[in-house]
Amino acid sequence: DWETFYLKRFKKIFPFFSLLVLLDILVSPSINSLYEGFADITLLFGFIPQSMNVIGVGWFIGLVFVFYLIFPFYCVLIKTKKRAWIIFIISLIYNFVCSNYFDLSRTNILYSGYFFIAGGLIYLYRNEISKIKPFPLLCLLIFVIVSYYLLNGSFLMCLIASIMLVVYAVGSSSKLLDNSITHFFSNISLEIYLSHMFIFRILEKLNLLALTKIRGVSYMITVFLVIVGASMFALCF
Repeated sequence: DWETFYLKRFKKIFPFFSLLVLLDILVSPSINSLYEGFADITLLFGFIPQSMNVIGVGWFIGLVFVFYLIFPFYCVLIKTKKRAWIIFIISLIYNFVCSNYFDLSRTNILYSGYFFIAGGLIYLYRNEISKIKPFPLLCLLIFVIVSYYLLNGSFLMCLIASIMLVVYAVGSSSKLLDNSITHFFSNISLEIYLSHMFIFRILEKLNLLALTKIRGVSYMITVFLVIVGASMFALCF
């Protein structure tokens, strides 16, 4: 039922996110941090049009929580494949209008709506997708990802790449995605995402971002330390 759905989502997100908000306020105390921290903890800040500095990567939580609140309406929008395709086209137009007229960005549900509708379409076609052989999907996925970077990450290629990643996940049962390593990280992936910038800031204060004079090597070391640190932080919590 709806109450169980919302309760499970709230219990998953609220405790860990609130801890990070409080830690962020302690690290950078100010009256503005208190204002933004209050908005963050309510999980309703996705309705605020301006960007937030406290837990900057938390914009995703605000966006997704708005999606949770309109989820019954979303289910109506994608009830049939024909209706879902029409809504998907409308969502693409909405993205264009939001970015070119209303000056809105990814934190707005209407701007990012095409991602959610695309997810609904994949769900509606999940049985057909599961019958496609995984190797052609993998080849197409690699091609799309390379094209995404060659085209400087355009919004359309970002959408196509995201769709292909989910389609491949639905259509493939290979060990590439289904193994003990991916299971481990999938259980704490949200926590890693939310805490990775906090861990990065700690490494920055400890002067651990440039351990060598070779930028590429320093970058890889930083990535490794952030992933390990965020994973340990998530597991300890």
